[in-house]
Amino acid sequence: MRLTLIVLMLFFSADLIAQVRPRPKDRKANSLIEQRRTESEAQSGEFQSLVRRIEKELAEGDVSGFAADFSEQVTMHVGGGETGTYSTAQASALLQNYFSFRKPISFAFSRTNATPPILFATGRLTFVYKGSQESVQVYVSFARQNGRWAIVQFNLY
Repeated sequence: MRLTLIVLMLFFSADLIAQVRPRPKDRKANSLIEQRRTESEAQSGEFQSLVRRIEKELAEGDVSGFAADFSEQVTMHVGGGETGTYSTAQASALLQNYFSFRKPISFAFSRTNATPPILFATGRLTFVYKGSQESVQVYVSFARQNGRWAIVQFNLY
């Protein structure tokens, strides 16, 4: 009986040992993967920093803090009928005009997506306009351009 058990254990353990794969000794084989992962993490940190900055500036109604982060061509929809594709300067001027009549009360991004290919942030902006409190949904999408994250779409619904 014991002999049968020993034989069975040896038989099954040989199968298990055969399935164990040795770990690679040279990590250089994975260095490209590690490099891409490191770059991705750095880009994600850069993206999150940009999102926090935009969030802070929108809460204050100050577009100048992130105007330089607009792409060369920005697709925009701003409540009140302004819709189109604008240059960096035009996009900045359009939002400055929007906030010249609206005093923000609160703003926070409620959802962000930092996973390519579509990176975005969205949240609700509450403000005072002509004496009454109103709110709009803010949607901002980003793309990697010239080694940095740039705002390619900015919508206020």
